[in-house]
Amino acid sequence: MNMDGWHVMVDLETLGRKPGCVIHEIGVVAFQVRNGRVGSFDANEPKSALEWLHLVDIESCQSDGLTIDAATLKWALLAKRDLLGAPDERRLDLREALELLDVDVQAVRRASGNKLSIWGNGASFDMPILEAAYKVVGRTPPWFYWEERCFRTFAALYADLVPWDAKAAEHGALADARRQVAHIAQVLLRMP
Repeated sequence: MNMDGWHVMVDLETLGRKPGCVIHEIGVVAFQVRNGRVGSFDANEPKSALEWLHLVDIESCQSDGLTIDAATLKWALLAKRDLLGAPDERRLDLREALELLDVDVQAVRRASGNKLSIWGNGASFDMPILEAAYKVVGRTPPWFYWEERCFRTFAALYADLVPWDAKAAEHGALADARRQVAHIAQVLLRMP
């Protein structure tokens, strides 16, 4: 399997499990695969990681029509998830967070010669939830459907090379995106 090229791993932390739910974190890691090995992305020199964490204001999501799933909220509270952040931590409104995600993805697209793959963890989770968020704010996602990749499928297909423990997720968007990229790197290292 040839995966050479530019990739963007996106991971969300949400207050629901379906499109239309509140997003409270967007984690993004850009990386490059060359000769079957994972490198990373830097706007000046494609050798070091480029990552972003966008913290999203829950109330702004609700103002735009996104909803909170009670069972997910209960889970997050019982798991002692920090949904509001520190008092001095700036949370972006949904529109601003999505605009910044556009900037992130477009930076990688420009560096890649307009070719990239964008990954989410599950075909029915990250990308559909983001697409619904873009829709409620009247924007179009900065990727095409044919550029979407599913990390969960990748991990399942190559579980015999490197087992994936989904339960070990930290439930922090950037930490989880980093972990997913690291897993891809480990699989590629073990491929014949």
